[in-house]
Amino acid sequence: MEIQTNITKADRRRIIDDIKLSSIIAVGFTIILLCVLFIIPFFLIVFEIIQPKQGISSRSVYLVCLMAIPLIFIVAKNTLKYIDVLVGKKYVYKLNDYKIDSEEDILYWRTHAGKKRSVVLDEEIVALINQNQPLILEVSKFGKVLLFISYDTKNLLES
Repeated sequence: MEIQTNITKADRRRIIDDIKLSSIIAVGFTIILLCVLFIIPFFLIVFEIIQPKQGISSRSVYLVCLMAIPLIFIVAKNTLKYIDVLVGKKYVYKLNDYKIDSEEDILYWRTHAGKKRSVVLDEEIVALINQNQPLILEVSKFGKVLLFISYDTKNLLES
């Protein structure tokens, strides 16, 4: 059963924390790549330890473009999460029939309309789920952030 409701302040906080975490990781990764790819070779060239080859600027631009591709995907995902915060809607699923794929830790379930849905789960949460009991899931509308997973009122994400 699928119900659309408004998100709570705790849900907003969880989405914003998720946005912050992924942004910090992306910026950190980019800074490390910039240091390795540009700053270290720059100092090696300045102190004449190595000699630059012809076409170094075009290769540098090519590397910057390649580094931007993962950032574009992270920014797109964070934009969807931010839209969730602005819109303030989430889906609540009450599942009786669901399946967990143990290889990828992905929870699959089917709605009454026959649509197949999925949410990625951490290994700790998979260990807490008893597949014989009905499950309650709350997922943000656009970013598909898992906000709540439980059998009753205790959120398994907080344990």
